Amino acid sequence: MPRRLPRAFTLVELLVVIAIIGVLVGLLLPAVQQAREAARRMQCKSQLKQIGIALHTYHESHGLFPPGYVTTDANSEDITNGGYGWNTYLLPYLDQTQLYDRINFSETNAEDNLATIYGTRIPGLLCPSDSGDDAWDMSQIVFDPTGSSGVVGAITMARSSYPGCAGQGEPGAELGDNPNGILYRDSSIGMSSILDGTSTTIAVGERATTTRAVRPTNQFDTPTTWFGIDLTYRNNAGEAGANLLLGHTGDPTGDVHPPNNIEMEDEDYSSYHPGGAHFIMTDGSVTFISSSVDPITFAGMGSRNGNEVIEGF
Repeated sequence: MPRRLPRAFTLVELLVVIAIIGVLVGLLLPAVQQAREAARRMQCKSQLKQIGIALHTYHESHGLFPPGYVTTDANSEDITNGGYGWNTYLLPYLDQTQLYDRINFSETNAEDNLATIYGTRIPGLLCPSDSGDDAWDMSQIVFDPTGSSGVVGAITMARSSYPGCAGQGEPGAELGDNPNGILYRDSSIGMSSILDGTSTTIAVGERATTTRAVRPTNQFDTPTTWFGIDLTYRNNAGEAGANLLLGHTGDPTGDVHPPNNIEMEDEDYSSYHPGGAHFIMTDGSVTFISSSVDPITFAGMGSRNGNEVIEGF
């Protein structure tokens, strides 16, 4: 008898198999993406927890939290009178002692020999969900370390995902202002100054590299760095470089932009995590605050001494 050949797949059967595989991939891919984002979100929270521990260790050593940034002239009226930021003082507590030892704090942060320092990438200060560049090309910066002609040029400044909280007002405080946050110009805040409760007062939050994640139109970069602010930096809105280091929760009598708000500006908080952003509270805990939080509640969390009652966030 002639030997029968095995029956091959018909074209219809092959198309059915391909279609089934496509459906399975379509079902599994979102689950895989969600699992990856959950892992990234957990890593981000862990990194912020380490920063919270560093803040408390600094406080134990100095009796105060680090200044939001130190001005080169404490008596200057100029809000662009910038200097080293709060993260530079935490470097020894973030396993970055060698980097810290290379900084001469008697120099302005515009000195050329610091270029290799302020361009240094610190992985623990970068949210894993944010795929933005590791550094900012600060092409609009103008150096004026002497108060005269200075040196004009552009620098590359390492990015951070975690700006401090200056309170409810604008991060760029003028001389004589009295910000109500934890980290601001020449701040010297200790635990005894936090009257609203350390578990409900924000110390540090997240900020995405751009508004692309939350704004469908009018998108722009939201630069944040760990190092410091330049003496004369202005962003496109003409605001001071304090926004590079700090954010705010907003004025409860005016505009308040909770995390990932569609109208966010470059001094606000945001993230690539769906639904909100992480924040370090002053007690060192890390809390995920929803984008749907009540705006007045969120504004109150930026104040250390406003007597706000914070519930349900």
